[in-house]
Amino acid sequence: MKPTLNEIELQSLVYIINTDHSATIIGFDDDHDPIGPMLRQKLVPVYLKEYSDGRLRLTEDGMERAMEAKYGRR
Repeated sequence: MKPTLNEIELQSLVYIINTDHSATIIGFDDDHDPIGPMLRQKLVPVYLKEYSDGRLRLTEDGMERAMEAKYGRR
C-alpha cells in the first residue's frame, strides 16, 4: 500500500515537474528548507528516486501523483 501524501508532500512532487525534471537533491533540500531531507526520506523510494550524481527524479508513481496534484484527476 502506498503512503498517503499531504499537501506539502504533493507539492514537493509538483516541484520536480516545475524544475523541468532537472531537480537535484541539494536544490530540493534548499528549496524545502528546513524540512527538505525529511520530505525526501518519506518520498523515496515510492515517489522519488535519488541518483548517485545528485539528481532527483520522479518514479512512475510519483509522476502519476504529481500530475494529479498539478492538473487534477484525469
